[in-house]
Amino acid sequence: DLRKYNAGELFGEWVEFPTDEEEGEILERLGIKGEYFFTDYEGYDFGEFVTIEQLNDYAQTLEDVSEELFESLLEVETLNGAIERIQQESYIFYEGFTLEEVAVDLMNECYQIPEYLVSYINYERFARDLSFDSYTETAHGVIFLE
Repeated sequence: DLRKYNAGELFGEWVEFPTDEEEGEILERLGIKGEYFFTDYEGYDFGEFVTIEQLNDYAQTLEDVSEELFESLLEVETLNGAIERIQQESYIFYEGFTLEEVAVDLMNECYQIPEYLVSYINYERFARDLSFDSYTETAHGVIFLE
């Protein structure tokens, strides 16, 4: 309770997300009647003034994705942007790939290249061009933002 906190009363409770409890139930149990905020967290910092409903929604979204994917998205997006992309499924994640490996895969998937021409393809330059077109190499792989 922000008002009580500013008056010197310190109290709170650890809440695991996602939770089945409604926002009103949690606030009532804690005796919070006004504005509230989060003083401590474990994991990703969503801010002090995020709502319980938002945290629950974020936690449910993150339950279904790998940590590697989420961390890769965070390298190219804000926290809210990463969660939004997950919810809208507006990305492609090539886990464990380098940009050059993605270039090779894309070239093989998209074109029927005769074997005698393969050695003439400059995958490094193609990978560089992909980086100009929403492909980003991250610590855990390559992310493409659609």
